[in-house]
Amino acid sequence: MVTATPLLPLIIFTVAARISQGNARSSTYEFNVNNHRYQEAYYNFTGTTKLRKIEFYKSNDTVSEGSPFPETDKWVKDSIWLYFSETGDTIRKEHYRNDTLLNYQK
Repeated sequence: MVTATPLLPLIIFTVAARISQGNARSSTYEFNVNNHRYQEAYYNFTGTTKLRKIEFYKSNDTVSEGSPFPETDKWVKDSIWLYFSETGDTIRKEHYRNDTLLNYQK
C-alpha cells in the first residue's frame, strides 16, 4: 500500500529538486571575442532573484566568423569569479586565466 500511493515518489522528487536547485544555473550568456567563445553563468539563492555567484568561462577551442561555435564542449575558467552574500555584498573574488587561479580575495 505504501508503494502504491504516489506520496513517496513525490516526496523524493521534491527533496531532490530542492537540492539540485541550489546548484543549478539561473541563466547563462555566451558571446564570441578574440577567436574564443565566452560564457557567463549566473547562480541565484534558492527561491530569490538575488545573485549568489557569477562564473566566467572561455572555450578551449578557437572560433571564427565561419565557425562561430567551438568544436568541443570544453570550457576553462577565465576572468574574475564573484561570490555574493544574501545581502548582496561581495564576499569573495577569484581571478582565473586559462583554468589557473591567479588571485584570491576575501
